Parts: sequence; structure tokens; C-alpha cells
Amino acid sequence: METLDLLIFLNVICISIFAIALVFENKHLRIKIKNLKKYIEYIEYALDEKIYKENKDENGKE
Repeated sequence: METLDLLIFLNVICISIFAIALVFENKHLRIKIKNLKKYIEYIEYALDEKIYKENKDENGKE
């Protein structure tokens, strides 16, 4: 459950920054948004790998 909370929290932050960038149309902020999106994609991938490994371990133990 904590991984889902983390993803929701990070997506809310990303959406908030994106909204601010749309309002101010700041090019520097847009670059930071692109970097933040890449960071969130990396976290989602890492969490997927962690969940996959946990499920694989649980299935192997049974």
C-alpha cells in the first residue's frame, strides 16, 4: 500500500509543477518538469521490479 501512496504523491507533485509551468510558461521550469517525469518513470519501473521480485519470491516459497 505504501508504494501506491508514494506513486500518488509523486504524481500529484508532478501535476502541480506542470500546472504552474502552464500558468507562467517558464522554459526553465518546463525542463525541470521533463526531468521530474523521467524520475517518476524510473521510480515506477523500480517499484514494478520490486513488486515482481516479491511476487516471484512468494510464489517460489509456496
